[in-house]
Amino acid sequence: MNSKNKTFSHDIKYEILSSIKNEKETKAFSFGFLLSSYKLIDNQMVLKINDDFILDKVSKFFKKSNISYDKWKNSKTMISVNNSFLSNIYNQQNVYNPEFINEFQNYFTSFFAGVFVASGNVSGLHTTSYHLDISTKNADFASHIQDKLNQYQFGFKILQRKDKYFLYIKKLDNILEFLAAIGAQKAWLKMQDMKIQRDLENVVNRINNIDMSNLQKIAKSSLKHIQNINYIFENNLEANFTENELVFFRLKLENQGFSLSDLSKILEVEHNIFITKGGLGHWLKKLEKIVKEHQKLF
Repeated sequence: MNSKNKTFSHDIKYEILSSIKNEKETKAFSFGFLLSSYKLIDNQMVLKINDDFILDKVSKFFKKSNISYDKWKNSKTMISVNNSFLSNIYNQQNVYNPEFINEFQNYFTSFFAGVFVASGNVSGLHTTSYHLDISTKNADFASHIQDKLNQYQFGFKILQRKDKYFLYIKKLDNILEFLAAIGAQKAWLKMQDMKIQRDLENVVNRINNIDMSNLQKIAKSSLKHIQNINYIFENNLEANFTENELVFFRLKLENQGFSLSDLSKILEVEHNIFITKGGLGHWLKKLEKIVKEHQKLF
C-alpha cells in the first residue's frame, strides 16, 4: 500500500503484525484473525485480504500455526481454509462453541489483536468524533467476544448492518485502553499525545473565553458607570456627593479604560485621597442608587 494512502488503522495493524513473535502469540493471533474475517463459501472458510503486507504476514502466521490454506480460485487476495477446521469452532449439531477461544485465555492480547487486524477500524488522529469498531459475519462469535471484551470494562456495543455485526466503542479513553490491550503501543502513544494536546487546547480556549467574558462584563459595567456620572452632572445632583467622590467621578470620566485599582493609585498620588478599590466600588453603588431614585421622579 502506498504510504500516502495509509490510515491510522493501517498503522496500528502494521505495528501489531511486526510485534507478534513467539509461537503461542502467533497461533492466538491467527485464530483471532480467521474467526473474525472468514466467510463460508462452498463449505470453505474463505478470507479476503486486500493488503499485500497483511496477506504476506498472515500467510506466514497460518503456516506457523498449522492452519492449512490455499489460494481461492487463483485469486491474489483470497485464501481458503479447509472445512475440517470448522470442527474446532462448531459441534456436531453445527452450534457455535463459545469455549473454543478459552484455549487462548493467556494470550487474549494476541487473539484480539488478530481480530482487530482482520476487521478493525479506528478514527483518524485529527478527528473530533472518536470511533473504533471490529466486525464479523458470525452473530454468535460477535456476541461472545463482546462478552469477553466487556469483562475488562471496554464498553463495546453491538450493531447489525445487513449480514455483518459491528462491535464498537466511541469514548476516547476506552479506545486508548483497547489499543494498549492489543499491544499497539506506538499507536497508543500517538493517540495519547493527541489527547493531551487537544485537552490543552480546550483549557486554553476555555480560559480565553472566560477572559473575553470578563472583559465584556467589565466594559458593560464601566459604560453604565460613565452614563451614571454624566447623569448627575447633567442634572445638577453634585450636592448628593462629597468632594472626594466628585473628584473620583471626574477622574473616571477622563480615564474610562482604567481599572478601579489604577484609579485608586492615581487618587492617592495626585489628589491625596486614600481609598481602596472596594471603597471606590461603594461610591459607584451610591452613585447608581441616587441616579435610580432621581429617575423615578420623572
